[in-house]
Amino acid sequence: SPPKRTSSASWSGVVGGAVTVDGVMDREAAERLRFAKLLSFASGASSVAWNKFSVLWFLAVGLTPAQAGLLKSLGQLAKVLAQPTWAALADMHIIARINPKLEASQIHILAIFSLLMSLCMMEVMRVQAGHMPFAGIAVVRTVWATLNSGNTLVDAMVVQMAHRTREGYGKQRLWGAVAMGSMSILAGGLVFRA
Repeated sequence: SPPKRTSSASWSGVVGGAVTVDGVMDREAAERLRFAKLLSFASGASSVAWNKFSVLWFLAVGLTPAQAGLLKSLGQLAKVLAQPTWAALADMHIIARINPKLEASQIHILAIFSLLMSLCMMEVMRVQAGHMPFAGIAVVRTVWATLNSGNTLVDAMVVQMAHRTREGYGKQRLWGAVAMGSMSILAGGLVFRA
């Protein structure tokens, strides 16, 4: 019969390239998962004000309900069409071709670019909507939605960070749902008071 092992630790799995002992994650994996939860929370929270209350804002700047509905639809259509483009950009490794040292940061850079450009378009919309015809607002909204659809790369980053961990993606994405629920209540209260 084979000899019995007398190891003081039982190896229970691999977490992001680091072995866990008795189901306890190493520090790097635990830190990555905390960051994944934070990213999910921030991503969920960032979309609340616009997604839930944009129609009220459109009406406040003088658009009709039909125009507000059309703008919401245009934004959704732009996102559906643009999301595969953002995924393709991430897979093309364009940034890594420019600077190979940035290979590991490719998806992060694209997500940050999407966020910053989206914020710029949001500010253009906020400042100019009262002075633009409906067609101009529709163009700005469509460009904004196209740029904002790169936000789905955040989910890809969270999946990557949670890969091969005991927690998995679901426990990270839960924080996005918590953010949407809690921030909807907070934003609704602020809109109601305004």
